[in-house]
Amino acid sequence: ANDATHTFTLGLVVPANLAAGTTHGFSMTATSTVDNSISQTQTFSATVKQCYQFDLTVDSMMNSANPGSSTDFTFTVSNTGNGDDTFTYMTMGAAAWNPSLASTETEIASGATGQNVLSVTVPADASSDAVSGMIMVHAYSEACGDDRTDCDYEASKKVSVSANQVFALTAGYFSNETDVVKSSASVEEGMSVQMKVTVTNNGNGIDQVTLSLANAPSWVSISDVPILVGPGLTETISITAMAPVSDADGDYTFQVTATSSDNTVTSTTGDLTITITEKGSATGPTTDDVEEDDSPGFGAISAIAALGAVLLLRRRS
Repeated sequence: ANDATHTFTLGLVVPANLAAGTTHGFSMTATSTVDNSISQTQTFSATVKQCYQFDLTVDSMMNSANPGSSTDFTFTVSNTGNGDDTFTYMTMGAAAWNPSLASTETEIASGATGQNVLSVTVPADASSDAVSGMIMVHAYSEACGDDRTDCDYEASKKVSVSANQVFALTAGYFSNETDVVKSSASVEEGMSVQMKVTVTNNGNGIDQVTLSLANAPSWVSISDVPILVGPGLTETISITAMAPVSDADGDYTFQVTATSSDNTVTSTTGDLTITITEKGSATGPTTDDVEEDDSPGFGAISAIAALGAVLLLRRRS
């Protein structure tokens, strides 16, 4: 109608996968059907807004390392949005394990990926059963702005670290209550004597230690095999020597080797010497005076041997 207005709607469908900032448009011309020389053209345009979207993955959920050493987790951000995005990162948890990120911010193009590395250090004094607990890494899109509370453009992953068991042993001489090192013993033919050595666990966990003799004669044996030794503790091991009845006098030298439960760590004592004397040649005890219970160095059987020797000498006289 004359001086009237007709209103209608035009639709514009934006194709998928267009990059943010892409602009396109069209023009529309209205022409009078009464007088086609009368027309007017209008141009319209639309710009694609940025859509924020990303995925966060990590190469491992659980790592382990030796005490005092570090282990790394690689986090990958895939920018599935339609524009370049700048991501910021934050880590939480296990302060004693010193979690640290290689970067606090990365810029990633649309359709591309970027990586960040989280490094976690196992405390130097960590026991073999120590675990860091959950360490969380957050990634935030720039769409979150400064206020990241309840941001829709955030992703996070949880990882943890455990301490490896470190094996370390020291096998050594036994020392009695007066700090006298017991590296040798004497026994008469046909008698027995007991010696002792120590095994110290210098590792960070309970170790099942296997003991073996090196260069020992067949009449020497170890009874405490295997043994459990706690971290930082020292255990005493008994060695029994049953001297041959005859033709065996002299010095016999051997060693004791301790092997950890992982079969890779060993420690060997210095030389242990047993001296066998001829039967009836002893005129008194052939070992230091010791208590009859768990005395250091060797057992009280030698005292019996000495008594027998005295009686034998009296009978001969």
